[in-house]
Amino acid sequence: MKKIYLAVATAIFATCAQAQSIHFMLGDQVLEEGVTIEDNSPEIYEDEDYTEWTFEPQLYVVTSEAANVDIMATCTTGQSISLCLGGVCPAPAPVMNIKNIPLAANSPEFLQFHFMGDGNVIPSDVEVGFFVGYSDNDDVYATMTLIMNKDGKAGTVKVFEKGDSLVSVSGALEYSVEGTSDLALYTTDGNRVLKQTVIGNGTVSTASLAKGVYVYTLGNKSGKLVVK
Repeated sequence: MKKIYLAVATAIFATCAQAQSIHFMLGDQVLEEGVTIEDNSPEIYEDEDYTEWTFEPQLYVVTSEAANVDIMATCTTGQSISLCLGGVCPAPAPVMNIKNIPLAANSPEFLQFHFMGDGNVIPSDVEVGFFVGYSDNDDVYATMTLIMNKDGKAGTVKVFEKGDSLVSVSGALEYSVEGTSDLALYTTDGNRVLKQTVIGNGTVSTASLAKGVYVYTLGNKSGKLVVK
């Protein structure tokens, strides 16, 4: 009799385990397991002496229950990428492996993934594979592949003019946001040098910072800029 009870309990546990689910989303669209998507529309910022481009698709991950997950992004074509969950941007690298991120049930979490660079030449066919799975259950996971600038088609772009989002001027950053947003600035090796909550339009002093290239996050946007 005990063996029967044990078998029933095991069956119930197996059924519950199978009820777990995890998915990637693009915006509000749930993506199918293993799907390949393309992003051919980078955002470009230009001023008189600097041009940057950023691919930042609105990718999210959602779980069916509150749990810790492991997330990996691997650039199979070798370029350096960034995965900035929680607003902390590690130094760009071909492989980003973030483990034990707690997620709430049925609440999409923004991956804050980006691939960025500067200059007028954008690499073609940059391919990144994503994996996310429950930390305590190897059998439940999701994968997807992202291809950026497929066949060199990055011709339709959004250009940020001064006053939109974040612009570097001499000794300061000019920002323009809707409502309230968190601004952070990092060195290219991942050290945070500025963190501030900003509202509406205004400026943040960079007089104490060394001139050079920095990575920023502004709300759910991120990019690279030159402190002047």
